[in-house]
Amino acid sequence: MADGQCPACRKDTLTTSAESASFTKASFQSYAKDLPNVCMVCGAATQRRERFYQKAKNDRYNTRVSSHGGAFGLIFTWLFDYASGKMYQEISVDIPVCEECKRQRREVRLKHLDFDRQVATFIVHSQFKAAINASSPVDT
Repeated sequence: MADGQCPACRKDTLTTSAESASFTKASFQSYAKDLPNVCMVCGAATQRRERFYQKAKNDRYNTRVSSHGGAFGLIFTWLFDYASGKMYQEISVDIPVCEECKRQRREVRLKHLDFDRQVATFIVHSQFKAAINASSPVDT
């Protein structure tokens, strides 16, 4: 609402909690390597990885019916395109999630998927983001 109050729960949306200050966003290319050994959910050190995988129909994919080949040609084209991955787009990242977060079923929070660029954006713990920034090479 105009005064910053949430119409559903009536909480003030203009103030930030200590918990929300512990989180930020981070984006990763599909099949990203060398993510830090820090849990994305709680910020604890971990060696454990969990596969994040999302698949969506490619909206730009269009099976064109041609006069060459008829129904057999169409079926063959469709099967070939399906097997080659043209019909679908996917994003896959091995993300660090500690055993405690897994045990307590704390979910990794997804912010956005960009299938065209194959980028996934997550809400991550600030310690995870700091570890990424510390391990990134600095351009001079």
